[in-house]
Amino acid sequence: MHRIRTPLIASFALLICAGLVACGGGGGGGGDEDPQQVLDQTFNNDQQVSSGSFDLGLKVDIEGGTDPGSLDASLGGPFQSEKGGVPKFDLNADFSFDSDNRNVDFTGGATSTGDAAFIDYKDTEYELPAQLFDTFEQRYVQIQRQSDQQAGNDSSPLKALGIDPSTWLKDVSNEGDEEVDGADTIHVHGEADVPELVADLRKAAEKTGQAQQIDPAQLSALEDIVKSAEFDIYSGTDDHILRRLDANLELVPPSVVPGAPDSVKVELSLNISDVNEDQTIEEPSDAKSLNELFSELGVSSDQIQGALGGAGAGAGSGSPQAGGSPSGPASDEVQGYLDCLQGAQGSEAVQDCAEQYGIGQ
Repeated sequence: MHRIRTPLIASFALLICAGLVACGGGGGGGGDEDPQQVLDQTFNNDQQVSSGSFDLGLKVDIEGGTDPGSLDASLGGPFQSEKGGVPKFDLNADFSFDSDNRNVDFTGGATSTGDAAFIDYKDTEYELPAQLFDTFEQRYVQIQRQSDQQAGNDSSPLKALGIDPSTWLKDVSNEGDEEVDGADTIHVHGEADVPELVADLRKAAEKTGQAQQIDPAQLSALEDIVKSAEFDIYSGTDDHILRRLDANLELVPPSVVPGAPDSVKVELSLNISDVNEDQTIEEPSDAKSLNELFSELGVSSDQIQGALGGAGAGAGSGSPQAGGSPSGPASDEVQGYLDCLQGAQGSEAVQDCAEQYGIGQ
């Protein structure tokens, strides 16, 4: 049952984060503004955040149940969007999970210069093969076009989906002016309006055609699972662009679920600085080929070439067909393997995925 509840809880927290940072700012303001008006100006306007630097932190404490423990994760770095192409970024990630049953630690990173991408694994930089990057770029551009078409005249994809994050908080209050990373902000405090959030989740699922893949019972359960959820929003005084978000949630899974924890406490923090300022993102020096990493992980060069050849079908000798995407037997296998990994729990499950799709054999 943990495999059901954990993704639901994570999706709830990340959706809040994504929704609250997806929109930019409008007009001026100050510490005497109505707090709901500040939220409306922050989440319902056309200004976008195209560059800057962010720091995202997540802490989860699981008490009771069959696997109590703590999770600590962070992700951040500079970013800059590129019109019609892959954005530039230089991100670092840290992840650790400690419990009575397992201990997991991971440190890594990813860099994109817009025309090449690199992965930092165990303090070594690896460059994605050009063909693999080209395939990724094609798919990224295709997704962006589809998103723009869905949005229509609305600059925000959330508006196109009928989602309004400004309605996700209740009992809001203006806590006054505060400085965040050199920017003057208005601090608004509030509590999550979970029924309103769940209603928006249903809207998004229906408009994106994902409604059949989401269990309505799990969405409804959120209203009972969330014991408390407090948020602090820091909106730019002059532009009403989000500069900081702090969230504290306490979740109480149903006691009828065998082995469920007694409570799950979540702390989510997001800082955005240097908003819409040019970012300097450089290519890592002395990067190795990603093929070397695949070799270390037991994936043969023939399998890599086969996967890349299938994934790049239609891309290596000209542009893909309009609206199309790379396809072929090899790419189907790769996609199936990636889908399998997403649902894998533990090393044995990962190995089963490799055996099922012939990776590393």
